[in-house]
Formats: sequence, C-alpha cells, structure tokens
Amino acid sequence: MNKTLSIFLIFIGFIAFGQSAKIDTLNLKASERFKELQSDKMNFPIINSGKTEIDSLINFDLKNKFTHNEYPNESIDSTLLKWAEDQIIFVDFNVSYNRNGILSLSVSAEGCGAYCTYWTDYFNYSLKTGESLTLSDIVDTSGAFKNLVFEQKDLKFEKQKTELKK
Repeated sequence: MNKTLSIFLIFIGFIAFGQSAKIDTLNLKASERFKELQSDKMNFPIINSGKTEIDSLINFDLKNKFTHNEYPNESIDSTLLKWAEDQIIFVDFNVSYNRNGILSLSVSAEGCGAYCTYWTDYFNYSLKTGESLTLSDIVDTSGAFKNLVFEQKDLKFEKQKTELKK
C-alpha cells in the first residue's frame, strides 16, 4: 500500500510541475497582393493548454500584442488574415520554453510597404493563469542576482576595454 501511494504521489508531482501546452499552427492564406513575395512560411501559434479560458486569454493577448491591437475585438484568424492581406509576407514562430507552467515563444515576421522589414517579438505566459509574464515574474532580479549581474558587468566592461586597446 505504501509503495502504491508513493508512486501515485510521485506521478501527481510530475503532472503538477511538468505542466506544458500543445502548440498548434494556424496556417495563413497567401495574399493576392504579395503572391510573388510571400513565403510558404505563414504560420502563427495557437496555444492549447487544455484549459479553454486560459487558452483564450493567451491566444487573444498574443494576437493583440503581435498586431499592435490593430483589430482587438476580432477573432484570431480574422485579424491575422487581414494583417497578412495588408502587409505580411512571412510569419513563423519558435517555442523556446514550455515546462513548469511557463511558456516562452517568439514570433518572427516580415512585412512590406514601401520597404520590407523583418522583426521578432518575444512572449512569455503563465499556463496556470494565462497572464503575460515579465522577466521579474520569472527571475528574482533583486538582491544577490542583481549584485551578481552588476559585478560581472563591471568585470566584462574592463576586459573589453583592455581587449580593444590591444
């Protein structure tokens, strides 16, 4: 009985601390306007944590931040199709972290007007609350860590000055 209970508790621990999301891909249709320029990479991430409310919070926040709130009340696919039709020739994403209730990803895109511009935006979310996270939400940037960063900054600055003089 004790062995079974121990295995059960360990299993629950892995589930609780190993929370991750499934990332689906919304493939955007090529625009008639940019047909000759558009890449076949027209992929936008759709987050699926298994909790509808959290997925909705993350997906709408991600869409609105990526499009700079251009169509804040429209659906994700409608907004992105309008954006792709108007200016986007490339969009793709990369998931850099998806464990322990935290999701970090980047979305890269290229848009064309008079000139083409490429950019990458970075996003961090809590899979427990659906809220956007900042660095200070994840890492304690005060106290010992802050002192370590400033200490290494000064050492690296002096080292670079010495190397540049050589």
